[in-house]
Amino acid sequence: MEVNADEFLNIKKKFSGKGLLVSGDISSAVERLCCFSVYHFLKHNKKEKVLWVSTDDPYSKVIRIFEEYGYDIKPYLNRFYFVDLISLKSGAEIEEKPKVKYVQDPGNLTELALAISEFIEDEKVNLVVIYFLNSLLIYNEIPRALEFIRVMVARAFDSKFAFLGAYIEGEHDHKSRTAIRLSMDAMAKMENSHLHLITSKSISSFSFEFTKDQLKLTEAKGNFSREKFLQ
Repeated sequence: MEVNADEFLNIKKKFSGKGLLVSGDISSAVERLCCFSVYHFLKHNKKEKVLWVSTDDPYSKVIRIFEEYGYDIKPYLNRFYFVDLISLKSGAEIEEKPKVKYVQDPGNLTELALAISEFIEDEKVNLVVIYFLNSLLIYNEIPRALEFIRVMVARAFDSKFAFLGAYIEGEHDHKSRTAIRLSMDAMAKMENSHLHLITSKSISSFSFEFTKDQLKLTEAKGNFSREKFLQ
């Protein structure tokens, strides 16, 4: 699966039916790339729907994070669906919204899968984002979390939606990181000012720059090793 800059921005076309791991260390632009991808997807696909699965932040905070990056998604909230894994567990007050589902126990992957499935089947969402996968590995045994990720990739293929899973590196051992990468079809690796798009057969590297509500990608010159990033 070859990837170029224009195709990466067209998530609907390039990653429909596939799982993409968005990965980088804690100082990288993983969060911003996920937010931009959703904003760009909603803005340029007038009828498509997005499901954001939040492991750590409630709905209002996630919307505020979009705004802080300069991405006004309020005009598209009628196509923005949300699964909240943290509010009930933390004891926070919740506000019932028709496009928001609350999961009682983030360690219950069956409950989470049912909440996601309802939006996939009833609303026909076209992009599913889990931000972020690390928390699933905290609340659940690693084999169970990996099984859940693989099932999500299979569901993406079957239902033809794009699945983005965000992962912050450095929290788990090498074996777990490798297993997560192998569970997905491709990886967007954030490293300093570079974005590396890695598939089972190739690597495409870009220099990236966020400007207002745009993402500028230019082909990066250098000797980038696919094997290095998969270690």
